Amino acid sequence: MIEVSTTEVTTLLEELDCSQAPGPDNIPTVVLKRCASALAPSITALFNCSFANGHFVSAWKTANICPVHKRENKADVTNYRPISLLPILSEIQEKCVLKRLLPHISEALFPMQHGFIKGLSCTTQLLQVFHEIDNNLDKGLETDIIYLDFSKAFDSVCHQKLLSKLLYFGIDGPLLKWFESYLSARKQRVVINGSYSSWSEVKSGVIQGSILGPVLFLMFVNDMPEVLRSSNLAMFADDSKCF
Repeated sequence: MIEVSTTEVTTLLEELDCSQAPGPDNIPTVVLKRCASALAPSITALFNCSFANGHFVSAWKTANICPVHKRENKADVTNYRPISLLPILSEIQEKCVLKRLLPHISEALFPMQHGFIKGLSCTTQLLQVFHEIDNNLDKGLETDIIYLDFSKAFDSVCHQKLLSKLLYFGIDGPLLKWFESYLSARKQRVVINGSYSSWSEVKSGVIQGSILGPVLFLMFVNDMPEVLRSSNLAMFADDSKCF
């Protein structure tokens, strides 16, 4: 079970960027930052109660969606990436979880996964793959490559399958129950130029723009190499190449 200290929460509040936009709760970041020492004890008690009971605060399960244009026709909604603006306190709690989650899973993550991992990038993945291809060329061998890019990969993650993979990583008890609560019963709305859409239920996916979303996605796809045993595999989140 996770337990956080008042000192840890105070530090996270004091490190907030005042220019960060608030989520649907409209609590300004500057208030949380400047009142960190006064608010931290109550926030810490709330976080620890949440962890102990395996229940993520319902009011923090909402998100304002800012559509970010990716490519081509701007009139086509499929050409936008949904980035979530979440309540600041929910992001603080996620940071507390991530701090403890990464050391627990780092050794189990696929070594050729270069996405969302400190010290790794697209460049490190390319260098590693090119090194192997160069070795093949030196041996007079041919290398064939298939590039994979899953459409809407983050948005299509099945929550039940993700929870089963968290269990595979050794996450159980109250923390697994907390993750189940964290993923369930979420709602979001689109915000454009100060206008809001109606609320829509989120039935799948990990939250783009959240603190935990990228790591949860890495855990979800981590067993992909077990299926592709006949090929080498290099990955950057959902972008991958078999060779």
